[in-house]
Amino acid sequence: MQQNPIEPHPQQDHHDVAHFVSQVRRRLDLHRLAYGACLIATVVGILLVIVGLIYVLQGYRVPPAWYPVMGVVGMMAMAVYAWLGRVATNQAARYADQFFGLKDAVRSTLGFAGREDDFCKLQAAQASQTVKMLKPSAIPFAWPRRTILAGVCLLALACVLGLMDESQSVRDAREQKQLVLDRTLQINTAVQELAQQLLEIDDSDLDAQTHEALNQLKEQALELKPQQDMKIAMKQYARLEQQVQQMVQQMDTRPAEKMLARIGEQLKDNPQHRQLGQQLSAKQFKQAQQTLQQHKQDHRLSKEQQRQALNRLKSLSTSMARASESASRSGSSSSSNSNNTNANASGMSGQISQSIAELEKFADALEKAQQKEGLDQNQSPQNKDTSASACKSCNSALGKLGQCMSKLSGQRKLNQQLSMMRKSLSQCQSFLCQSKSQCQSLSQSLAACQKPGLKAGTASSGMFNRIEQSLMASGALDQLLGQKGDGTSTKTTEQANDGQGVSSKARRTIQRDYANALESFVQREDVPVPVRTGVKQYFQQIHEMDHEVIRDSN
Repeated sequence: MQQNPIEPHPQQDHHDVAHFVSQVRRRLDLHRLAYGACLIATVVGILLVIVGLIYVLQGYRVPPAWYPVMGVVGMMAMAVYAWLGRVATNQAARYADQFFGLKDAVRSTLGFAGREDDFCKLQAAQASQTVKMLKPSAIPFAWPRRTILAGVCLLALACVLGLMDESQSVRDAREQKQLVLDRTLQINTAVQELAQQLLEIDDSDLDAQTHEALNQLKEQALELKPQQDMKIAMKQYARLEQQVQQMVQQMDTRPAEKMLARIGEQLKDNPQHRQLGQQLSAKQFKQAQQTLQQHKQDHRLSKEQQRQALNRLKSLSTSMARASESASRSGSSSSSNSNNTNANASGMSGQISQSIAELEKFADALEKAQQKEGLDQNQSPQNKDTSASACKSCNSALGKLGQCMSKLSGQRKLNQQLSMMRKSLSQCQSFLCQSKSQCQSLSQSLAACQKPGLKAGTASSGMFNRIEQSLMASGALDQLLGQKGDGTSTKTTEQANDGQGVSSKARRTIQRDYANALESFVQREDVPVPVRTGVKQYFQQIHEMDHEVIRDSN
């Protein structure tokens, strides 16, 4: 039987071989892409599990945004892997020759492309006839089962971690942060309103330094920011409270108020100046300033009226000077015992004392001038000018003393407002520290600091609890220790009927028993054993000697 020889068609043969190689290459690329997808899915699962564990172990819920983000990252990594890991044509031809056993027929045909000799044409024709009978789909692919199983498990674990809810502690912390944020917003608004009220005070009696301090305080109040952290919020309020406390200490007017109150007590005894004394004792310094201006001297009045006005002024200045000297002496003795004297308070007291001294001096000068004017029969203009100048000096001293009282009144009001603001800041911090279960609002907390407090009470029977003295007397060293407010406690309120009974205390002599004290001293653990033994033997010998003495007497 005669076989038909292979008729070479060079271009068609090369095309068939190249098409076969491209199919093999596509098959290998798909296999590589499948393996890369499994590997990248496993890596993405590992990353998701790590991120989920970081959130879950801290008690937080895994943010859902992580899953699409990691999916996009995985697809981008897949695209890069597919692009960089593409199979080349020579690699595909070599793999086809090795897998199908073609003995480099495909590579040779591709290498002889473009040559026109008979051998190359024959080689291409044979390779074309061979590859037509082969199928690239016969190339097997071994799926990485372990990698797929690991990836599926990791992705499932990541989904489980994503479905887990946050812990109770995290929810409580988030609620606490939100509570602190809401309360700081309320506190900041209230503090800014208090700072605005400070600036609305009548500033005619305040100096420039006080204005500057108030402006700085308002700026600091406006700089308060809502906070979620309790410590940061408490620090900013404590810093503002410290600044207010410094202003309160710098504007302490208590020594000057005590001086004027003592002057008022002295003036109450004089019927002519009782009104002024009552106003000074009641710390009504604005009204006292107006009352003080009624003692102005006028040289245009008659001599009798001038004499009466001068007598009132003279008695007023003398009484005030005497009370001022006694107040200054008591103030100097008390300030020598304390180390925290206030320069502003001492300066205000000094100004008042100086104004009173000047008033007394000018009153004496006016009295002398009026005496010279009364003795002068010719009524010389020089004496009249002296009297008018003395009247002007007295009025100037009165005005200066009135200005000191007005300034003291303004500083006293400002000091009261600052003290109220400091208490309000303290109440705001207490309100910030309250738990959610406590229903007291900020307005209730601020209203509590505006109520006047009660004065200190006094003991009626004189009986005090002397626990330390009783412990020292008994020789025992055990005491109740601990932090106030720690632990549980019970509190009961007993209500009794009102009555008008009178309590009394009778004095009696009690025979003290030292047996317990001696026994506790002997039983003390810090006493060495030889000492305790010696003490016991000593008392035993004393008892034996007492028995012998009794027997001898019998």
